[in-house]
Amino acid sequence: GELADEGARAAAEARTAADALAGARAEAQESAAQAAQRERDLTAQLAGAQEQVSQARADGDGLRGQLAAAAEAAREAETRHQQAMGEARTAEEARVQALEQ
Repeated sequence: GELADEGARAAAEARTAADALAGARAEAQESAAQAAQRERDLTAQLAGAQEQVSQARADGDGLRGQLAAAAEAAREAETRHQQAMGEARTAEEARVQALEQ
């Protein structure tokens, strides 16, 4: 009797311990799955941020190129303006000389 009760109690404790272990394993697996998903999410966010940085660098390079081209065009326009002013002075001087003759 008493030995059988002792055995039944031990079996019940073993089942309780086995259930607790199974529960702990399930929680650990769930936590591991969540951690893996979080790692995947963060990896995707990092890749997206790196892509944005690359795009921003490319945009900056493009804007610097446009700025350099605009500055070059402005220098060329200034040169043409100076040439036109010189030609206008030359034409005016020629006109004045023609009137004086």
